[in-house]
Amino acid sequence: MTKQTKDKKHIVNANTNANTKASAISPQAATSANISSSNISAPNATTQVSSDRQARPNRPIRPKKLRDYVFNPEYRTNIPLILMMFIFVVFGLLILYSVSAPIGFVNSDKATSTYYVFRQLAFSAFGITVALVLMFVPIDLFRHKKLSTIIVVAGYIVCFLLLIIVRFFGVGSETQGAGRWVEVGPITIQPSEIVKLYTVYALAWYRNFIEDLKAKGKLQGEDAKSTFLRQLGIEFFVPVFAIVILAVLILIQPHFSCFILLAIVTFVCIATSGIKPQIFFTGVLIILTAIGLVVGTIFAIPPVRENVITKVQTDYAHVFKRFEIYARERGAETDLTEDDTRQVDRALNAIGTGDMFGVGFGNSRSKYFYVSEPHNDYIFSIYIEETGFVGGVTLITAYLVFFALGMREALRAKSTFARTIIVGFSVLITMQALINIAVTLVVVPPTGITLPFVSYGGTAQILLLTCYGMLLSATRSGVKHPPLVKEVKSNKDATKDADGIVEDILNGQNGGAF
Repeated sequence: MTKQTKDKKHIVNANTNANTKASAISPQAATSANISSSNISAPNATTQVSSDRQARPNRPIRPKKLRDYVFNPEYRTNIPLILMMFIFVVFGLLILYSVSAPIGFVNSDKATSTYYVFRQLAFSAFGITVALVLMFVPIDLFRHKKLSTIIVVAGYIVCFLLLIIVRFFGVGSETQGAGRWVEVGPITIQPSEIVKLYTVYALAWYRNFIEDLKAKGKLQGEDAKSTFLRQLGIEFFVPVFAIVILAVLILIQPHFSCFILLAIVTFVCIATSGIKPQIFFTGVLIILTAIGLVVGTIFAIPPVRENVITKVQTDYAHVFKRFEIYARERGAETDLTEDDTRQVDRALNAIGTGDMFGVGFGNSRSKYFYVSEPHNDYIFSIYIEETGFVGGVTLITAYLVFFALGMREALRAKSTFARTIIVGFSVLITMQALINIAVTLVVVPPTGITLPFVSYGGTAQILLLTCYGMLLSATRSGVKHPPLVKEVKSNKDATKDADGIVEDILNGQNGGAF
């Protein structure tokens, strides 16, 4: 054996021993030993794992730019939804200030044009504070078994009693034939707004309760049929009937628009909560069939039909009038006078005056008592008059963007409870806005529903922002762990590559150095 052969064999043995010792320590050390022993760099290995700190497992990549941290969906607090909340509130205050100045000057004790906007500002500040606090409350706390059960049971009792008080004891304010408010000293509360928030939370809690029952196998029957019937009753009819009791009390206030809104929110929450489609659609079919049978029976028996019609026409006269107004505006012949349709006609005139770009912010003439209560139900018509078609489309787009952001977060939610909260409040706010706008445009019959974050109302503003805070809290549940260090090749593969390079060189390949 020549001296050159002995030297080459000695180098190979040295490299092998170094690899063995380094591998016993760590893959990183092995790679380092391989490379240093042969004075050769392995570019792929060193660029992928430049240091022990980078190669450490379960260490997240830190974003290089602030915008990457803010807008990356893997990192949250949810900035887009928070920005939407402030946009709604600020924009709503500006609109309210422009619209309510004349009526505020007349109705306030101090004859000030800022009466309504300052009160709304106080409500908004309180509501935003509540929303931001709720945002950082872990969503698991809202579904804590004992705490959530107490909240749901106590909340149902409170909502039920408030609705009873409003309807049967006449406490509150009468506006356009509907008593919807409870006066507690200087504070006026609208129970239907509380019921909206409660409905979504209760449905989310109940779905979490159902999942616990399923995990314990308590929804399984002896066979497939009994299992289906048990799940149909517990998963569908129990929550529907519980909410129906509250909804009926709202209907007899009467508050038909809120009843419809609650029905939409309830069925959407149940449909997206993880219930089997066959169970959901079977339940809906049974309800529709039952309603059809009841209505058919009423109209099939003349005495019953006459009594029911008389009762409905007496108690819900203003509701029938609203349908007549809608029919008249759509071209039908009615017995209504111009006084009956004045509000809707003037709202449409205000919208027509706005044209494409409006008459300018603050320049509306309809707000000077031409449209009654311009700061409430028909505030959208005054807004269109000042900002035109472009302004109207912009506001509608804002609500749709909010809905899209909510649906995106719902798809990312890790729990059914969080997903139900997100879906419920997103649908609630968006549908309420679209219904109000549709009423103003005479797309649907007139209702007494407000435009979220824009119409004046303390109870509505605070509770809507409370809903928003719970929604933000639920979105945080969908946060995924930041991605780990992405290596093109693992440490083990990098070690193999380095060994291969050394071996190729020792064998005289790659323009070998030996």
